[in-house]
Amino acid sequence: MQDFLAPVIKNDIGFFNIGELFPDLGNPGLDVQHYTVELEYDHAAAELRGAVGLDVALTSERDEITLDAIGLRVEAVTVDGEQAEFRTEDVELRITLPPGVAADRRVLVEVLYTTDAAPRYSPSGWSLGWYPTDDGSFLLVEPDGMRNVMPCNDHPSDKATFTFRLTVPDGMVAVANGELTESLAEADGDTFVWEQRQPMATYLVLLVTGDYLFVNDVGPGGVPLQSVV
Repeated sequence: MQDFLAPVIKNDIGFFNIGELFPDLGNPGLDVQHYTVELEYDHAAAELRGAVGLDVALTSERDEITLDAIGLRVEAVTVDGEQAEFRTEDVELRITLPPGVAADRRVLVEVLYTTDAAPRYSPSGWSLGWYPTDDGSFLLVEPDGMRNVMPCNDHPSDKATFTFRLTVPDGMVAVANGELTESLAEADGDTFVWEQRQPMATYLVLLVTGDYLFVNDVGPGGVPLQSVV
């Protein structure tokens, strides 16, 4: 687990270091700068197909990295465009880096996978992850559930920017953090592109799909406001 900026959380009996409650969260030697998250949601089959790119800054010399990942059926991994060896473990995806990768190097890790669109048990006592609904879905991932949906460094000390490209069945709307920059009607469904330009922790990711309507307005000082109802 990462040993810097170790956050604390509070329950009814006091404060605890998150590393004591979730010792397998976070991965040493890497700092994710940006996530490019492409998800295709098959509502009828309750399945997600994902392609996630991670712009990673290496903070120490190493020949492999690990990402938090639970229940993902990983099909392929590339590092800087080259096929990489990988193996899945109980709570992690372990990836072999190319020879001679030095500390302070930036690498692009891309993971292709599928997973069930369903929540999973968390040590927090909650079931966390992707919740299907009658007409769509919602995401509940605080504090450690994003690893049930995509490979990531699922530790609150590692903040990154995000691009979300979400494809859903025709007639369904997909909502994520940030600003909606594009919506496309494609042969395999409707795609919504959201840009989260301020770095945030993975547990703050918001993804909902369903029968939603966008209402745009302008707030005080010209601040753009977008409501989703």
